[in-house]
Amino acid sequence: EPPVAVLIIDADPVERRNLAGIIAARGEGRFVANAFASAGEARAALDGLAESIVVANLETVGGPQALSGVSSGRPTIATSANPSLTVAVAAMRSGAADFLPKPIGARALIEHLTQMVAQCGPAKKPCPEASPATTIKTDFEGFIGRSQAMHIVYDNIRRIAASRAPVFDTGESGSGKELAAAAIHAGFSRAAG
Repeated sequence: EPPVAVLIIDADPVERRNLAGIIAARGEGRFVANAFASAGEARAALDGLAESIVVANLETVGGPQALSGVSSGRPTIATSANPSLTVAVAAMRSGAADFLPKPIGARALIEHLTQMVAQCGPAKKPCPEASPATTIKTDFEGFIGRSQAMHIVYDNIRRIAASRAPVFDTGESGSGKELAAAAIHAGFSRAAG
């Protein structure tokens, strides 16, 4: 099976080299990186690639609303140096299939690319096409995500909500603590009747 092209769009030359280096060193030949400093450069390259994944920095492409014009319907991982839940949701609504906050670790990048190929690769169900009019169907209590990891989170929230034990919700800024707290509260309210 030929390697999947990964189009990295980031104005920061250090970040482009870093991500391309991770893909070359840790991708085990499954991916080949193509790095671009602008959305325009990447658009020209997209035409010749049948199967590809776009890794687009939101600050470089002009924000979440610009994703659909950049990815041409290909599976897209949005990145941002200013991550927040609001930015991630806006990116998903604009067609991104995934979101990674910067700085991006090697393991996280390879895991997300591998998951993207598993979900959207050949002979798999098609990934949603990027479109500004795309309406994201939330999977659970306002969360966006259908991965196995997210289903574990949903199951944990359901279990916690059924309990009367106090809960201390922690995590990095933008990781969804408020959404998790609201889901726990809503689940507890329904369980209490």
